[in-house]
Amino acid sequence: MVHRVARLYSMATSFPEMFAPTLATLNELSERAAAAGLSDDSAEDDAVWVQLQITREYVQRRTEASEKTRRPMVQMVRSKPLKQLKPLVAEGFRPDKDLDPDKARAEMKKLAKRVKREKKGALRELRRDTAFVSQQKDIQRQRATAERRAKQKQIQSILQVEARDSNIWNRMKKKLRKMGGGEAFL
Repeated sequence: MVHRVARLYSMATSFPEMFAPTLATLNELSERAAAAGLSDDSAEDDAVWVQLQITREYVQRRTEASEKTRRPMVQMVRSKPLKQLKPLVAEGFRPDKDLDPDKARAEMKKLAKRVKREKKGALRELRRDTAFVSQQKDIQRQRATAERRAKQKQIQSILQVEARDSNIWNRMKKKLRKMGGGEAFL
């Protein structure tokens, strides 16, 4: 049975590691048999002894052959490149110049930037104009309110003077009536 398993795994690269304990056991059995007085010549008929020797020799040969053909294990690991901490600096770099090789596209970008800048300027001017117009309207509203209040005060003072004069006139009438004869005067 050991011989069959050895043939089954004979092409495995780890054959010596798998069968090292088995080979040690087979060698020990062979030594014990030799010490007991059994030899190759006297034990030819003994099938177990023959099978033991054949298996031991086969495992021994496969172990040696496997160790000779074995290549060392090499782990293929590519080293990662280190990050560069030094920035890439271009000599003669001008931020206002577009580095796009397509001239038409570069010109379109340039025009789009200009349109955007002009649009921002126009919106800023509109905001300023709107604020100025609003301020002027507020000033006019304040003036109109001040004029209206002044007129109201003037009319109120006129009405108060008239009410005072009317009250004075009514008091005088009452006095004259009390005195008796003041109807001709009225």
